[in-house]
Amino acid sequence: MSGFAWMQARRDSVYFFLVGVFLFGLACSKIAMSASFLCYALFFLLFGNKPLFWTRWHNNRLLIGSLLFFWGIHALSLFWSEDLFSGWNGLRVRLSMVAFPILLITTFPWEKHRISMLMKGLFVLLSVLMVLNLVHYLTLLHQQSFMDIRQLSWFGSHIRFGILVAFSTALCMHLMKANFLNKKLAWGYVLLASCYVLYSQTFSAILSLFLVYVVHIGLFLWRTKWSKGVLMVTTAVSIIAGWMVLSDFIAPLKQCGSFENVEEAAKAWSKKSTLSFYGKDKKNQALQSTCERYLCSMDKTIDPESLGSLPKACVKDIENGFTDQHSAKGGFLGRYNELKYETQLAKDPNGHSYLQRVVYWKTALQIIVKYPLLGVGIGDIDSALKKAYLTTPLLPEFQKRPHNMFLTTGVSCGILGIIGLLFIMVLMSLLGVKNASWVLFLFVLISFCTMLLEDSLETQAGSSFFGFFIGFLACKEVLPLWSLKND
Repeated sequence: MSGFAWMQARRDSVYFFLVGVFLFGLACSKIAMSASFLCYALFFLLFGNKPLFWTRWHNNRLLIGSLLFFWGIHALSLFWSEDLFSGWNGLRVRLSMVAFPILLITTFPWEKHRISMLMKGLFVLLSVLMVLNLVHYLTLLHQQSFMDIRQLSWFGSHIRFGILVAFSTALCMHLMKANFLNKKLAWGYVLLASCYVLYSQTFSAILSLFLVYVVHIGLFLWRTKWSKGVLMVTTAVSIIAGWMVLSDFIAPLKQCGSFENVEEAAKAWSKKSTLSFYGKDKKNQALQSTCERYLCSMDKTIDPESLGSLPKACVKDIENGFTDQHSAKGGFLGRYNELKYETQLAKDPNGHSYLQRVVYWKTALQIIVKYPLLGVGIGDIDSALKKAYLTTPLLPEFQKRPHNMFLTTGVSCGILGIIGLLFIMVLMSLLGVKNASWVLFLFVLISFCTMLLEDSLETQAGSSFFGFFIGFLACKEVLPLWSLKND
């Protein structure tokens, strides 16, 4: 009994430690994330404060109820799913966005110094990981082992890590304003994180960072006497810059053409590389087409002589599947040019990210229209999509989930699932506005926008990210810490 009392006396410290391990796992380790979650739940069952649990449950019952409804509708969909194994796996992944926030809301000691320590630890960890990622990535570039910008993230999903880094800048700014962080160190972290996100070329992360700055600047202008003038100038500059980018984007690309003498081109290529000219590059694209586009990007004539004069570094780029030198260097300009090519000239969606997503979205919508109320069931998402993809030009290796969490939810659980997900977001938005918590409102905005582009809750990392910050920001007991009313 004395041992039991000893553990109860240190309960808050154990919760604090396990949440710290969970944050470490969220940044770079699935094992640490899962282990800390299980240990937290087990420790609560053995030594938790049950009266406090029910009190907080009652105080946050609407938020907790919305989370349980969303997970519950997915659980019910098992009854009309044929593939129960896939269904159970989907439920297990989504459990992270429900169970962990409920545990946080009902058990965690919401003390300012503990939250400050957790966030400081997170900023240090992310800083170290960003530096390690960049060093590793630049080494790959130097060795010409670079294949894709996703290699920038050494320890996990490049998308999820990028979004976490982008959102951490908002947390850093708020804690700096609340005098929990040194201003110089805080702005140094914001600068490092912003540069990393921009360099990552991850659209979801860049969009998240953009939203952070827009909301932060908006709050600053709202509090200044010359806000209207600055807002007008900012709006004008944004419109002009946007128009310039749009004009360049829609400007017709020149037709690159193709090799007239394919046999001679193949001979010239064989002297440069061991890869077959008639085969595929390392990105599974037609190598001949990659050669043509690479030469075109260099303003060279599409002929065997130009191909034969390419230096070794350019040949390596083509073998790796890069269609211009900007892409091979991992630059943002290369991704921009690739997107222009996809929207204007590419016909085959296979291997083209944007065109593939268009097919994903159209296919998912067709399934939702066919099964509008309850969907096909959480276990049959893949089988329903695979069947629907038969009528599309997508090859099997490119047939994936919709890359839109609302559409994926609609496919699995129909309109009820989409309503459940939207209700959670609307509820948190209202809590953010009511309590003047710009961080919570921003988190909802980022979650909504990134879910339009990614299957955010389909992975353990994505579901855990969403679930953790629901509990960490939207709990009524912690809302005052994130409120602007205290500034």
